[in-house]
Amino acid sequence: MILEVIATCIDDALRAEKNGANRLELITAVTEGGMKKRQTDEAS
Repeated sequence: MILEVIATCIDDALRAEKNGANRLELITAVTEGGMKKRQTDEAS
């Protein structure tokens, strides 16, 4: 089973890793449905 966790900050990501998450999805604007970071932003 693959456990994918949504994280909104570094603390979420670290907690997810500690608890066995295999994948992370980093998002912002949770109250607006969540927005993923654009691919071009990740390269910079």
